[in-house]
Amino acid sequence: NKNVRISEYNALHPGMKKTRFKDYHYTAKLLNEFDLIGVTELLPLIGPDKKNNEEVVSFLKDGPKQYKKFRAELKDLKAQQRKKRRKSVVLKRKIILLESVTKRMRKDLKLAKDLYRQPGYLKILTALHKLPGGKDWALILSPRGEGAATSHTKELVGYYYRSSVVKPMTNKYCEKVRRFGKATPVACMVNMSAQDLGEDKSNVFSRRPFMANFISGKFSFTLLTSHVIFDSPKDKKLMREIVHSAFGVEHYKDLGSRVGIQKGNYARFAEVDVILEFIQKYTKENKTADVIYMGDLNLETKNKFWPRVLSTWEGSKLYITGKTSTNEARYRSGNIPTNGVTSNYDH
Repeated sequence: NKNVRISEYNALHPGMKKTRFKDYHYTAKLLNEFDLIGVTELLPLIGPDKKNNEEVVSFLKDGPKQYKKFRAELKDLKAQQRKKRRKSVVLKRKIILLESVTKRMRKDLKLAKDLYRQPGYLKILTALHKLPGGKDWALILSPRGEGAATSHTKELVGYYYRSSVVKPMTNKYCEKVRRFGKATPVACMVNMSAQDLGEDKSNVFSRRPFMANFISGKFSFTLLTSHVIFDSPKDKKLMREIVHSAFGVEHYKDLGSRVGIQKGNYARFAEVDVILEFIQKYTKENKTADVIYMGDLNLETKNKFWPRVLSTWEGSKLYITGKTSTNEARYRSGNIPTNGVTSNYDH
């Protein structure tokens, strides 16, 4: 019986060394202004953090068995000592050493969980839970990270949602493309395959969109969130593949020299265009108009190519046209205040 407040947020690699001073409490307070947020640039732990967690998990898995084995060995040594008429110095030393080892291991098993390093997306969720009434917050996370072939960073997408206001619900597309066992198929990555679009267009994407269905009261809707590529590939063969898959031409210049598409943004527009093509088919097959595509599109609103792209999804339009990207500088040239923002890449 009230509006559902929906937003999108690029969280800037939470949990990584380059954002080690991120204020998760303040991040949570920002998200808490909404009921449902699609969040991009979430990352799995990598490098030393990943290795640390693997070792912690391995210890928690195998440690209790080893501890039990040491306890049994200690019990056996003490039994041997009781049977001997003369005390064995060697046996006594073994018992003292094993007692020390088991005591230390019992302590380590209690402390090991605290050594597990939370990935940034869980730090955000934990911070949300600590807010007043925050236990209602939940997270749906994409099943794997994706990124450009040249990038070591594989990003995840998540939906943080206030479960007292909105709830996930079955998504028929996800039900078809993934095996969920007994779980409800509420979200999945869109394949962008021939089955989806008539031809395989997955090669257009650096990071494919993550789709989920939600319901609030009697209103159900579908969200797609993606972080569109920033650097358009310069390789001529790859460039041709991308523009041909998206626009049916051999080169972005074939679309016109003054229409707003150029070497710096052709791949960005290509990703958005194919996503809108998928949505157009999805809305017709599922007989729904309640679809919102959101994300960090890396595209400014004031571009002449938008009408051509938006025509791919009949009736679609840009809703967020104000500046949304943060600016660390207080003033720009001419001593003009930035008000903390620099562009409107996010829509």
